[in-house]
Amino acid sequence: MLTKSISPPSCNTGAQNTSEQGLRALIDWFRASFQNIGLEDLVVGILDLKMDDFFKMDSGMYGYRKSLRLGNIAVYYEGNENMGICLEMGGQGCREYEGHGKRSWVQLFAMVLDLNSNITRIDLAIDDFRGYFLIPEIEKKIKKGEVQSKFKEATNYEKIRLKDGYRRGQTLYIGSTSSLLKVRFYDKLKEALGNDKESELEGIEFWNRTELELKDERATKVAWLLVNGMKVGEVATGVLNHYVRFTVQGTDSNKSRWKTWKKWEQFIGDAEKIKLTELPKERTVETRLEWLDRQVAPTLATIVEAESEEFLLDFVKKAVSRLTEKDFMMIDQYKEVKQERDDELWKQRRKIAWKLMGIEKDETTGEMRSKYPPLKDQTAI
Repeated sequence: MLTKSISPPSCNTGAQNTSEQGLRALIDWFRASFQNIGLEDLVVGILDLKMDDFFKMDSGMYGYRKSLRLGNIAVYYEGNENMGICLEMGGQGCREYEGHGKRSWVQLFAMVLDLNSNITRIDLAIDDFRGYFLIPEIEKKIKKGEVQSKFKEATNYEKIRLKDGYRRGQTLYIGSTSSLLKVRFYDKLKEALGNDKESELEGIEFWNRTELELKDERATKVAWLLVNGMKVGEVATGVLNHYVRFTVQGTDSNKSRWKTWKKWEQFIGDAEKIKLTELPKERTVETRLEWLDRQVAPTLATIVEAESEEFLLDFVKKAVSRLTEKDFMMIDQYKEVKQERDDELWKQRRKIAWKLMGIEKDETTGEMRSKYPPLKDQTAI
C-alpha cells in the first residue's frame, strides 16, 4: 500500500520537481580529473563560474595539496606528476552548482567527455516521496534471501539513539567497498530530521532514497548515456535491473524463476520514466546580493540622491520586522560560511607573516621559534 501522496513543499531541498508518481532523480555526486588544462580553464571555461568567487585553501584531498572552494564545490590541484587537477561536487555541491543556474548536467558531462577527462565518480539518486517500499522491507527481503543479485554481500548500517533505542537512521548497502558500483537504500527523511533540518521538510511525510554510486568506467558510461539522450530513469533502472532484483520466494531452486516482488516491480516501472531533475536556483544571501546589484542598485542610488543615506537606512530597518524564520536561517548560514572563510584567510596571512619573520613551528613540541639567532646585545639595533 502506497502512502498518501504529498504536495511539494516550498523549500527546494524537498519534493519539488517530482513526477506524478512522487519520484525524482538527481545527480548526487560528481568527480572528474583533468589533464592539460589549467584552473581557469576548468572554473571559467567548463563550469562557467568566476575565479574570484572561489576561495584558495592550503589543503586538498586524494594526494592534491591545495584546493579552490566555492561552498561545497571543490577543485583540487598541485598533486604529484601527471595527476592534473580534480573537480569534485558532493550531494550539497551538486545542489549548489544547479543553484548557480549555469550549465545543465548533460552539457557539463558533454564538455568533460569531449576533453577525454577521467570521470571517477557519479552518484544517481532516485527520491521516493510516495512510499513504494520501506527500508525495513528491503532489509527483510535481504535477510530472507529473497533477492537475486550479481553482488555477494549487503551491509546494514543503523544509527540508534542510546537514551531510548530509537532508530534515527538506517542505510542498506549492496555491493562491496571496492566495487565499481554500489547500491544504497536509506531513509532520507530521518537523515534530514537527524541533522536538525525540520524547517526544510514542510509537507514531506515520506522520503526514501535509492542511490547508485558508480566509479571509473561505470561512471563514464552513465555520463555517455545521458549525453546521448537516454533518460536518467532508464539509465538508473537499467543498472538496477542488471544487478539487483527483489523477489517473492518460490519453490523453484533457481531464483531467476522466482516472481519479482510487486512493490519493487512498480517502483522500477515508474522510475524508468523520470527525467533528470535540476533544482531551481536557491534564494541565498549571495543570490539576493547579485539581484540587488543587478536590478535594484540604480533605484537605491536614486533614493539616496533624492533623500539621504539615513532615509534609506531607516527604510531598511523598518523592513527587518517582516523577515521570516527562513530568512534568519539563511542569514545565519551566510555568517557561518563567511566566518569560516575569514578564519582561513587569517590563518593564511599569519602563515605568510611567520615566514617573513622567520618564525616556524617545531613539529615535535609544537613550540614556536625563530630561525634567526637572538641578538647578543638586546639593546642593539
